[in-house]
Amino acid sequence: MIFYRYEDMRYTDRVRVIELKFTLDKETPCGYWIFRNGSSLLKNNRKWVSKTSKNRYAYPTRKEALENFVARKNRQIEILSYQLEVAKDALYYLEVDTKGD
Repeated sequence: MIFYRYEDMRYTDRVRVIELKFTLDKETPCGYWIFRNGSSLLKNNRKWVSKTSKNRYAYPTRKEALENFVARKNRQIEILSYQLEVAKDALYYLEVDTKGD
């Protein structure tokens, strides 16, 4: 059984989306132990993935993995947009507060 995960890789001139493939090592009643293709079966190279969790590290279908990637990137945009607004507000209020000095 193969599991999939999409991640973005940043280069100096662009961003690429790559597909990572994982192989099933062991199935448990609650989830799967997987390892990245090309890596060994050493315990530190394995990752546990729940069968029922809403958010998983890797998914058994490309479609689910891609939907998760889009959701992760949308959430990242929300978080970073909020942080940008906080930084802008901090500078604005700093200017307002120091104009009287």
